Amino acid sequence: MIPVVFYQSNVDMLRLLLILLAAVLVWILFFSSFERRTKIITSVSLFILTISTLWFDSYLSKPKSNKIDIAEVVVCGLDVQYSYRTNYNIELCLKNNHPSVTLRRVAFEITAQVCSSDSECTSLQTNSKSRSVEVPAGSEVTLADSMSFEQVAAKTNAGLVKKSSEDITEDSSETEAVEIVWGVKLSELKAI
Repeated sequence: MIPVVFYQSNVDMLRLLLILLAAVLVWILFFSSFERRTKIITSVSLFILTISTLWFDSYLSKPKSNKIDIAEVVVCGLDVQYSYRTNYNIELCLKNNHPSVTLRRVAFEITAQVCSSDSECTSLQTNSKSRSVEVPAGSEVTLADSMSFEQVAAKTNAGLVKKSSEDITEDSSETEAVEIVWGVKLSELKAI
């Protein structure tokens, strides 16, 4: 008696079907006593069925951009630390509030701004990044990454901002101390 296994998703069933198709194909080609013409026709048919199942399996597991809205993913934290020269270590916390969709790819923009005392902010540099993630429905994850910000030269989290080259004279230093305000914006989400 063959045990029956119940699977929860269509993807698992397709992968089981692929294994069975491959086993039947090997049996037909090497161990059956069919005549040559029948082996060729059956093998080509099974090969086409296997290729179409593989294509359908890859289609189901490919992340799609219309499955989740940007409002359903919340940025629950951003930490930017100076690491070396112009590189910064970025820790970005994302929370998936969708009840059933797994987030697979996220594109985001990190912006470094200088804010004056009268609440006016000037953008120094914006860097974009797209990366694959695995955020199941209703959970949160922290992404760790490194990004280069040439316009921001810092030794602490407060930071130092480079002046433009025409502002630098022989007796002035290259940097002046100001506070850097970091911001993040999600630009694209893909999920399955």
